[in-house]
Amino acid sequence: MSAVALALDGVTKTYGATTALHNVSLSVRAGAIHGLVGENGAGKSTMGKVIGGIVRPDHGTLEVNGRRVHYTSPRDAIDDGIAVMAQEISLVPAMSVIENVFLGAERRLGRKDAGRSREDIYEELTQRVGFHPSPRARVDSLSISEQQRVQILRALARGAKILIMDEPTSSQHREELRKLHKVFSELRDDGMTIIYVSHFLDDVIALADDISILRGGQIVGHVPAADTTPDQLLRSMLGQRLDTVFPQRERGNKEHAPRALTVRGLSQKHTLSGIDLDIREGEIVGLAGLVGSGRTELARAIFGIDRYDTGQVEVAGTALPKHSAAAAIKSGVALVPEDRITQGLLQNLSQEANIALPHLKALSRGGVVLKQAVRARTHEMATESGVTPLRLATKPATLSGGNQQKVLLAKWLLGRPRVLILDEPTRGVDIGAKSSIYHLIAKLADEQKMGVLLISSELEEITELSDRVVVLHDGRVAARFDTHQIDGEEIMRAAFGYSDTKRIEDNGN
Repeated sequence: MSAVALALDGVTKTYGATTALHNVSLSVRAGAIHGLVGENGAGKSTMGKVIGGIVRPDHGTLEVNGRRVHYTSPRDAIDDGIAVMAQEISLVPAMSVIENVFLGAERRLGRKDAGRSREDIYEELTQRVGFHPSPRARVDSLSISEQQRVQILRALARGAKILIMDEPTSSQHREELRKLHKVFSELRDDGMTIIYVSHFLDDVIALADDISILRGGQIVGHVPAADTTPDQLLRSMLGQRLDTVFPQRERGNKEHAPRALTVRGLSQKHTLSGIDLDIREGEIVGLAGLVGSGRTELARAIFGIDRYDTGQVEVAGTALPKHSAAAAIKSGVALVPEDRITQGLLQNLSQEANIALPHLKALSRGGVVLKQAVRARTHEMATESGVTPLRLATKPATLSGGNQQKVLLAKWLLGRPRVLILDEPTRGVDIGAKSSIYHLIAKLADEQKMGVLLISSELEEITELSDRVVVLHDGRVAARFDTHQIDGEEIMRAAFGYSDTKRIEDNGN
């Protein structure tokens, strides 16, 4: 039986009302590549952070090479031979390759490699991975794939025996992957233990020896990579969903309603390519896709926050100027962003001020804000959005996540938009608040005839609320589903890039 490099037993981690990991137990064989797969929010990254000492679990134990450990910082894990490569490149761009490689490895070099030059050690490391960048080259002159390999060199310089790779290929062109995959395999053959977190199921199956499946913060399966397929992994990742309280509404039959939003040929360098999208009055269109697929980027481009290179956006038949959020708001577009703390609400202002802020011109006369009108309208919107208790003089920081999200919704609903873009509208809120938000979304579409673009990583929100679904993969439309075609497994197949290409055709929007 193979030795166990690390083992988690009963690990639980919560963030407020959100359980990121629940009673997770996992064993990883030494000298193996262990794949972790799951939907967005399944707990993959949190598990990597627990192992890497970045996050401390609330309950449970971690053993490394048979020894129980209690990491209080990433430095503890680094000293124990564990390195974490996050999805985002964590190098210093203006520094040289060799400076980045040995950054943070000074203590180890002083103990183990005293008397040897950095250049000699660097040459030895590059020989090990078969990657030979100029040690004096600036990191920002390298490609993403090359920067990833510099991060691997840094992990080796720190003496890593266990390497956690969180989405290491998500930002790369496919032609760069072969070299990186070769490095992973060679490190494994050299005795390195690798935990490989990825949305790309083909990559996981091709590289991993063992695969664990996470769903809802729990391990739901282990399988040898040689004995599975992408379809089988997808089915395990989806599983049997628990019932939640979604509104009963008549979906579909909106094809004759006027268009609220029209997007044609929208492209943004390295991010979006030729996006066509229609939303009709009273229609909820679900926008599905993985992290990095371009969902948020599309929302920000439509709303005018980010520039796009080519294409056109129209609201009720009138073209919007590029890169003008003010014009979008004036035309009746509202965006509820995915991060309510840093992008949605001003924490040092009252709830009342937050709700009124985008609408002060309409709530003023002769340049003077009408306080009574502000109080009445913000109270009305907070009530409609379900904020409880109604204490609008208090700051958002005093509220639960669910109530903060409702304040953010009230902020934009005060303007009665034609088009409401919701980016992860129930992230980090409890099930009761979720149900309230679901009913509000349905009411806005069905009774007020708003066109709603719903972006969500929770598949059941997409399947249970949407009249139609558009799926993005790698910045392109991968599939479209009319009401009668909406199917969770097919949506996930498209999100992972396994869609029937016929679904990309416009279904009579």
